[in-house]
Amino acid sequence: MQVCALIPCYRHRHRLAQTLMQLRQYDLPCLVIDDGSEPDDAAAIAHICEQAGDGVQLIRHNRNRGKGAAVMTGFQAAATQGFSHALQIDADGQHNTQDIPRFLNQAQASPEAVITGIPQYDQSVPRHRLYARYLTHAWVWIETLSLELKDTMCGFRLYPLSAVMALIQQVNIGQRMDFDTDILVRLYWQGVPVIQQPTRVIYPQDGRSNFRPWQDNLLISWMHTRLVCGMLKRQGLRLWPKRRQTVDPQQGCPSQPTTPSIHWAKTRERGSLKGLMLMSWLYRHGGRPLFKAVLYFVVAYFFLTGRNARQASADYLQRLYQFTGGTSPKPSLKHNWQHFLNFSQAIITRLDAWHQHGQITPQVDTQAPDTLKQHLSTGKGIFILVSHMGNIELCRALAEHKSLRLNILLHSRNAEKINQVVRSLQLDTPIRLIQVDDIDPSTSIDLAQRIEAGEWVIMAADRTPVSGATRTFEIPFLGQPALFPQGPFILASLMRCPVYSMFCLKTSAHQWQVHWHEIADHLNGPRKTRWPRLQHACETYVAQLEQACQRQPLQWFNFYDFWARPHSMSPTQPTAKQDHTL
Repeated sequence: MQVCALIPCYRHRHRLAQTLMQLRQYDLPCLVIDDGSEPDDAAAIAHICEQAGDGVQLIRHNRNRGKGAAVMTGFQAAATQGFSHALQIDADGQHNTQDIPRFLNQAQASPEAVITGIPQYDQSVPRHRLYARYLTHAWVWIETLSLELKDTMCGFRLYPLSAVMALIQQVNIGQRMDFDTDILVRLYWQGVPVIQQPTRVIYPQDGRSNFRPWQDNLLISWMHTRLVCGMLKRQGLRLWPKRRQTVDPQQGCPSQPTTPSIHWAKTRERGSLKGLMLMSWLYRHGGRPLFKAVLYFVVAYFFLTGRNARQASADYLQRLYQFTGGTSPKPSLKHNWQHFLNFSQAIITRLDAWHQHGQITPQVDTQAPDTLKQHLSTGKGIFILVSHMGNIELCRALAEHKSLRLNILLHSRNAEKINQVVRSLQLDTPIRLIQVDDIDPSTSIDLAQRIEAGEWVIMAADRTPVSGATRTFEIPFLGQPALFPQGPFILASLMRCPVYSMFCLKTSAHQWQVHWHEIADHLNGPRKTRWPRLQHACETYVAQLEQACQRQPLQWFNFYDFWARPHSMSPTQPTAKQDHTL
């Protein structure tokens, strides 16, 4: 393995001598590329290289062509001289030369790989530089459809010249400050292994930056645009995929897809735990505006790569548009994207509610109807049916504001990563969470006692049971039959208390309105009339859910095929045995 050091240099004469002196101990031939410095700087750079000895070679551009152009000139010279690898390092003293042995050892073990630094900054790093890196990280996640590349802006790298020369002969790489990210993403696309090493990076107090804020930011934006387009071309991605459908002449809506749908509880949780933890950390320490900016790109990544969720959104918008006679948002890629953005905004609001000292406190209007106030005055609790419509997490704010004790029944075992993030916040909240598949007769008795003591029980009623469609009601929803679980209504009937639905919908930037609807004063009664009574309650709930969808069409957050049904299952009426279970 033949390695040379490659130093792009533009006006950095004050630090160049020190950088060359630090490199001397590693016995690496050095190629210094002067990228068209002004005469005084050029003369000083030439003198420094001459004083450094025979191991240093100076190559000069007649005019400034950009950092990327200088590095690629160095690649060409190194390849011509027979080197197999080139170590790129900045001339301004930012990079830690003591890490060079680790880079060389990694290259010796994996000669086909790019060895690149992951910056470990000290207090000298300008905050705006740090924030800009987070934005670039988000773009790169989208461009590579991966979270593997931790940093693509660090210019401290060891390149295999064979892979690099093949790449720059195939495509045009950015020639200025867009170079480092551009070439690493494209090498990653080519399948070149990328080994990432933590390395200390400093910003000297007397440092001189060649970054041009307007011009280089425009170049970087254009680079990301090209890379995203390249990713789409490589993936053959269709943003609005068509499915083979038939039309139900009576309903006027697309019928069920011909391919089986995955049950929502079996949907694989996307994203990595580290990524979720990073986003939570970013919210707490980077501020809400920065978190919101990064989240925008994260959502764009999931929008581009989440074909099933994107199709589910399109199906929902189409059904709602037909159901409302064209008064809801017209199905389009624009509204499909806005649907995803609404979900991202709901995530921000959840963080505001979860954190003990949220940076912005959501304002929730919890005005209750008179019937609910009358019942609450008795000191007893109620059973509340909710949905994945709006932002039910704000019930935490409701609980704290009203000094209520809430018992929330949920299925979250398909979302263990986000659960770990929530647990890491160490929330002090009057909310008790119960897994729905942990419910047994003793749980029902305990919940009934809690309601008698004034606590509330909350359960979502818009998703079919984890066990499948064997215990469901078939109710028309947005003009098409859909399956709804029997369990919430059976449990509500065992509680012998008023049953309400509740929808927390966003009305403005930080304003939320809680909509209360009474479903029944109670659902208990004669056993022989239980089935029609519970089905009527479910129909009432579904009608209220339709009203919520019409109020805020883009706050429906069931991103799966809601109208699908497993072919081997059909809704059933409760048997005598089921009357006592969920």
